[in-house]
Amino acid sequence: MPSNPEERVALPGRIAALAEQYAESWSQMLGAETLWSDVNAGVAVALVALPLSIAIAIASGVHPGAGLTSAILAGAIAALMGGSRVAVTGPAAAVSVVALGVVQTYGLEGLLACGLFTGAVQCMVGLLRWGRWISIVPLPVIVGFTSGIGVLIVDGQLPMALGAVVKRGHEGMYVPFTWLSSHWGSFQAGAATITFVTLATLILARRFNPRLPGHLLGAIAGTFAAETLFPACSRVGDLPRSLAYHGMPHLGLSQLGGLVVPACTIAFLASLESLLSALVADSMTRDRHDPDLELIGQGLANIIAPLFGGIVSTGVIA
Repeated sequence: MPSNPEERVALPGRIAALAEQYAESWSQMLGAETLWSDVNAGVAVALVALPLSIAIAIASGVHPGAGLTSAILAGAIAALMGGSRVAVTGPAAAVSVVALGVVQTYGLEGLLACGLFTGAVQCMVGLLRWGRWISIVPLPVIVGFTSGIGVLIVDGQLPMALGAVVKRGHEGMYVPFTWLSSHWGSFQAGAATITFVTLATLILARRFNPRLPGHLLGAIAGTFAAETLFPACSRVGDLPRSLAYHGMPHLGLSQLGGLVVPACTIAFLASLESLLSALVADSMTRDRHDPDLELIGQGLANIIAPLFGGIVSTGVIA
């Protein structure tokens, strides 16, 4: 962790200090004493991230492959350039609610532009050493934030989980839960059963053994139910077999102007969740992360991933 004198150096000195931090971090990362446990943890995280990244991409209104692209690129870049030794980075549910609104209005190009903006802001905040201000955010604000995001995600995904077709409100969101009674007859038994099997497996796995990869087991159980009982159920479809370069988003000035508010919102949410996740990881590992370095790593990840069609990623609380 940087000492106080280092906090007052000019930008060239700051960059030199970062280079020293990265050299020390990478030497520890590749140490033989932790390599085997790191490989085991990496495999476990990758298996869980596979269905989770696809699900968040769908919730964000983009192709499932965008979630995988983000998990691969952002996960690797943030691990190398971030300030936490054990943080996990990938597409985040907290951002998906805002991302869905951006995609509905501006398409994928708008979301990619928001990702580039988020990355630039995070790098700037990290270089200016403003990451430590996360410590002043009250706990009730954080609890309310995560709870509200969870409600909005359920509100948006429950119709698809039950196989119902409903009309969206004027702002693009479903009217919270009020369609349940009016659309009862449009539910599909297959979709509802698969959803129930997936959720039940995930919840039971966490209840009886928290170390089990509940997300992965739920995805396996749900897929097995679909293959054996409901083969006509819709599928995710083909996933990309390579990381193709997408390039810079192509948007007009009027569109970029309309993206200022959602882009700032996404940048704030992504930074907040990343630093909160690092704090949670510290409490579990008795480690101590560097919030400024973590923001720089997250920023670089969010600058590079959109160039390959990836969506905004964060350090994830899950």
